[in-house]
Amino acid sequence: MRPEYSERTSEEYDRYRVFPKNVLDKYMSTFADLAELIGGERVLDGGAGTGRFALALSERYKVTALDCSREMIQNGVAKSRKIRWVQGDIMRTPFKPKHVDCVFLAYVMHQVPDFNAVIEEISRICPKLIIVTTDMYRRLPTLIDQAFPGVIEVDFERFPPIEELEGACILAGFDRVRARRILIEERISKGAYMEKIQHKYISTFDLIPPEDYAAGVKKMESILAGIPGEELLNRIQATFVSASKL
Repeated sequence: MRPEYSERTSEEYDRYRVFPKNVLDKYMSTFADLAELIGGERVLDGGAGTGRFALALSERYKVTALDCSREMIQNGVAKSRKIRWVQGDIMRTPFKPKHVDCVFLAYVMHQVPDFNAVIEEISRICPKLIIVTTDMYRRLPTLIDQAFPGVIEVDFERFPPIEELEGACILAGFDRVRARRILIEERISKGAYMEKIQHKYISTFDLIPPEDYAAGVKKMESILAGIPGEELLNRIQATFVSASKL
């Protein structure tokens, strides 16, 4: 199952899926450590959206941002001409073999119909791959679990197990494959958090029945009302799978 992003504007995507600087910095530092790049290399951000990662990557690397949405690409072009923006399919990229030095795929693998085909294609165009995903079997419990149990059930079906991603990388010809989990912490006001939920900042909200989503919103309002103070400490665990050819 995949949500229909054409129903959501790139402006909404930018507003409700943005990361604070400390969170983005942690993603970037982990990428740099695992990718073992020195700076200036050619990096492809696959499934880039409007460029939340591509813009950060472009501070150190020569970045190409690929996305299937024309609107997302147009929004990205308006942000930076330094990045090469390309509309295309990550399963069948328009690039020649060894076109880039590393591919970065953040929260993409659960959106594609065949993650094995994606990894095969990446192996064709580059020697290094960094995947960012959610390990559903080792994830931290969140408020979403309490308010929207249907979301968790759907995501168990959507997110490939880490072991399957690692195996696909090995079968595609990558030699060095490893996984690393990092803790992401974000302080956010309860009002801002509720606004993100009301605008379905998690794509799975589009995949549960409307009545379950409406009930979850009411449940979340009740949960937040019982938490002291005006801020939350939102904690998630991100899993990086890195693969390279020796």
